[in-house]
Amino acid sequence: MNDAFRVEFSGNTASWYYRSALGVDSLVGNVATPTLTSDWERKRITWWNGVDGSGNPATVCRIETWDGAKWVHATPDLYDTNQRNQGSSTNRAGLGFWGTSGYPILYDDTEIWRAS
Repeated sequence: MNDAFRVEFSGNTASWYYRSALGVDSLVGNVATPTLTSDWERKRITWWNGVDGSGNPATVCRIETWDGAKWVHATPDLYDTNQRNQGSSTNRAGLGFWGTSGYPILYDDTEIWRAS
């Protein structure tokens, strides 16, 4: 999927990437996360147009974990001050994983709408 963001979990790191319309990946940022376990966990990743910690316009990415009663921040928020999603008319999120062939298998299940 091109012209899209993705978050990858590996060991104790979550990495946020942007893939351009030409299929070129660039790392937006990464953060330390609790080490993944073999137990089932519920995670939520959201992103929206907002501001970074200095008040600059940015696309914000938040990773949260369900603690059994509520969603809690799992990591500090990540920010893309380039706001590469601004020109996209289709902003979608979904579940995916890297298949054994080395190519992503994506299940598009959610549409993200801008509040008016």
